[in-house]
Amino acid sequence: MDRSSLCRRVPWDKDFEGYAQPEIPEEPGEQDWPKQSCRGVEPNINAQEEAGRTKLSLAAQQGNQERVQTLLDLGVSVNLADQDGQTALLWALYGGYDGIVQLLVHHGANVQIADQVYGRTFLSWAAFKGYENVVGTLLEAGNNVDTVDNSHRTPLSWVAATGNESIVRLLMAANPDYELEDSRSGRTSLAWAVSKDQAAVVKLRISRGANVDALDKTHRTSLSWAAEGGKTAMVGLLIAGGVDLESPQPGTLQTHCHWHANKATHRL
Repeated sequence: MDRSSLCRRVPWDKDFEGYAQPEIPEEPGEQDWPKQSCRGVEPNINAQEEAGRTKLSLAAQQGNQERVQTLLDLGVSVNLADQDGQTALLWALYGGYDGIVQLLVHHGANVQIADQVYGRTFLSWAAFKGYENVVGTLLEAGNNVDTVDNSHRTPLSWVAATGNESIVRLLMAANPDYELEDSRSGRTSLAWAVSKDQAAVVKLRISRGANVDALDKTHRTSLSWAAEGGKTAMVGLLIAGGVDLESPQPGTLQTHCHWHANKATHRL
């Protein structure tokens, strides 16, 4: 789109009302950049303020799709990151703005970037927050479903704990590695679902061949933790899923059943 058609289309006089972030003063002439462009003056549409935020980043955070489109038409850089490594795409998905996410992806936004604070990808955040449409968009754009964050947790690990069955199904359709463990506790996505009493996700994971006998870093299984925590429904699901009831508990020669029966006896 050329500048003349862009200038005719956009209502410059009100396009940037309330632009500045709270407690961040506007730069001199900040709201005049669209008018300057129409007059033939080239504004710096990629300018970054002290924290590294850009006009595109702020527009994406505010969910202002018209402003995002205008900036893209003017040739703004879509992958500039702020001081925390967050690009406009990450800010858009924080708010669940699927339309803006699609625009940015279509204009070459890098979907594989992770934030510098937690090492989490766009897909990880979108899945955790329950933004189903955004998850679908990112998967179609080729986001790696098995990318791990600083805790070595995958998007599937996070969403299994929240119990969002629809997003779990989306991620499972992308053929993830189901048995990846996080670095802190050694839990798989199934173990996280069990620990959070997410019955629908547990059933789904078991139906797809999850390893119900996987050990965490304390050499305990999901059944062990579920039984100790009195999670009767989880115990039933794991038994129905074929868990090994005769495997010994760590540091003992007792099976699951004997160990938890003895603990119950001691409490009486």
